[in-house]
Amino acid sequence: MSLKKFGEALAAGGKSMEHLSRGLGDAIASLGENLVKAQQIRHESARLREQQEFLARFHEEEARRREAAAEADFDRARRAAEHQAALDTAAAELAHGHSLEQQEHRARCQVLMHAELLRLNVDQASTPFSYSPDRVRADALAAGHDRQRPVLLIAPFYSDSADNSANDERPTEFLLALHHAWDRQPWSQDMGRLTGVFRRPLRMLDVDLRTTHQVLGDVPTVVVFGEIESNHRLWVNVVGWHLTPRTGGPDGSPARGIGDGCGPGDAFRLILPPIEIPQDGKLAGARDRVAFRDTVAADALLFAELYAEWFHTANGRTPTLHKQLPEAVAPLQNAMAVGSAAMLDIAVTHGRIEPLEASLRQVRVYVECGQREVALVTARRCAEELRSGDTTEVQLYLDWIRRTAALLRELGEDGEATAVTEAARRTAQDSILRRIIWGTE
Repeated sequence: MSLKKFGEALAAGGKSMEHLSRGLGDAIASLGENLVKAQQIRHESARLREQQEFLARFHEEEARRREAAAEADFDRARRAAEHQAALDTAAAELAHGHSLEQQEHRARCQVLMHAELLRLNVDQASTPFSYSPDRVRADALAAGHDRQRPVLLIAPFYSDSADNSANDERPTEFLLALHHAWDRQPWSQDMGRLTGVFRRPLRMLDVDLRTTHQVLGDVPTVVVFGEIESNHRLWVNVVGWHLTPRTGGPDGSPARGIGDGCGPGDAFRLILPPIEIPQDGKLAGARDRVAFRDTVAADALLFAELYAEWFHTANGRTPTLHKQLPEAVAPLQNAMAVGSAAMLDIAVTHGRIEPLEASLRQVRVYVECGQREVALVTARRCAEELRSGDTTEVQLYLDWIRRTAALLRELGEDGEATAVTEAARRTAQDSILRRIIWGTE
């Protein structure tokens, strides 16, 4: 309807106007309510939309968190599985390596055991000893009174006219003679005899000697063995080692003395002049064969005792072997005496005897073996040392004076002996006066 018509209608009737006004008011009121409601609806729609958007974001973030948590759990599970797999692999590799090491160790032990058994079998087949090396050494120490005297070992004699089996199995014809001859010697206590150690002759010569030296170690030892050449000639060997004192080295370890070494090349070794073996036609019977063996045994044991005397002399004992020999062997007697007297110098070096005491004993030995010139030179040197020497121990000093004077007189030097005695008298008087003045007596 147009406004013109609407105005005409209003003008046409007042009553109608009233109804119209009321309708317009109601319409305006209704319009306001609708506007308010529409506004409320818009607000509610916006709030609902915000809530929906919030819920959507919440659900989206919750989904992301769950997805991240799931991924983290999966990653942890994956790492744990990988770590466990690595541990299982390392454990398997370690167990495999350990198994290989055990197998290798068992194989090595078996190889070493077989090698050792083979070596023992070879050594047992080639060793010259009748029993184990440990027992040989223990028996040698016992026979030598724990290195207080040498031990005497006697080996069967070897014959080059027989093969090894015959040499190893046949009874020797010299072993018993040497064994029993030692008991009849006046010096039998100088060494501890140990027969039966060798089950066969020392047919491997230097190898057998080196083996014996290695087994006995530092035990003072003398070995007697022989070789029969073509059943016509006999060679007798006397070998000794560790016959001089052993003193401590700078680091506390035992130092080597003369004769100490790694093998028989460093030992004392004597080879007696070859002895012609009488043939059967020249021997009247068993008695002559026994006499021949006894002669060989006596010669061999004489030089074995020479080694024993060197051992005891180097430890401070006066040589006596030359006095027990017959005058018929004077050259040998003199040579042995001079050699033994020289061992007194070794005793001085190792502190077993006083130097002046050793010199006086040497003079006595030189006099007994006829070396008067050497004896006189040594006696004069003793007298000179006594004139300028230490007199702290007066009694020992006077005893040396007395012995020196006696030796000088025995050598025909009476004037020198008187001079030494007079010097001793003055020294004794001065010593007594000093002790009285200073109140020491």
